[in-house]
Amino acid sequence: MPKIETMPTAARSPYAATKAAGEALLGAYSAGMGIDTVSLRYFNIFGPRQRADNAYAAVIAAFAKALLAGKRPTIFGDGEQSRDFTYVDNAVHANLLAARKSERLDGAVINVACGIRVTINELASRMAKWLKREDLKPSYLGERAGDVKHSQADIGLARRVLGYEPIVDFATGLDATMEWYKLINS
Repeated sequence: MPKIETMPTAARSPYAATKAAGEALLGAYSAGMGIDTVSLRYFNIFGPRQRADNAYAAVIAAFAKALLAGKRPTIFGDGEQSRDFTYVDNAVHANLLAARKSERLDGAVINVACGIRVTINELASRMAKWLKREDLKPSYLGERAGDVKHSQADIGLARRVLGYEPIVDFATGLDATMEWYKLINS
């Protein structure tokens, strides 16, 4: 930790493999055909309007749905796994910086994140406290196959190449997201 763009990819799920393949394909188009490309590696994007109604819902959406329904959030594993949660405005900001870049990016792979880790247990606790539902302690199930234990981005390359800095920190983004979930569930 943190993860830098030059680390070898070792996909542990079909989802991760498709992301690595996409980065390789864009790099090949840039090198072989002269088409300027960039791959932005988003780390755990979240925010308002994120769907919570399917089996693959992101953890923040899934926790909000459960807590607002008066149910305990489900954590897979021990909850000590960590993620670099990145508010959606930061991803949009990075996209705009990359799109407006006058110099060629030549197939670069660039991390987009906040550069900090939050455990799933801490996330569940913060969300329950925000909703005043500390009584709804998480229920724990076994780890999911292919789940990464820890994820945190090094955003140094994004800073140097794009001039990127996160514009919304995790706590502020979580507050805005929780306000939205509370509003649509009231």
